Amino acid sequence: MSFDSLNSQAIPIVNPHARDPNHDLWVAVLGKAVHDAFFQTDYYEAQIALNWLDGNTTDFKIVCHLAGREFSYVKKKLEPKIEIRKNFFKKIKEGAWYATAEKEYKEEMKNVYKAFKSQSNMSSV
Repeated sequence: MSFDSLNSQAIPIVNPHARDPNHDLWVAVLGKAVHDAFFQTDYYEAQIALNWLDGNTTDFKIVCHLAGREFSYVKKKLEPKIEIRKNFFKKIKEGAWYATAEKEYKEEMKNVYKAFKSQSNMSSV
């Protein structure tokens, strides 16, 4: 009996189609940063996340890579949203009413999402 025939009868111990937990971890790290940047109510924590996402730091690039995402794509998709969130904080600092600034922020984010959806639909045609 040859070695090749023995290998063909072997029962796989590891599922080759299983998800990599390390990959999932880095996707979660990236997701947490996005969540903190756009949904965190603590101004300080939101600013840290926004600055990290808005920078060209090596650690952000590494996290994108480990999460299986292209850094330049992630950056390009987040840029308009980051600007909107920063403008929201700027309005608050300048004395705008929170409820008014929040309403404008949500409306601007909806518009960005609609534009993204329409681009996605057009590219699939």
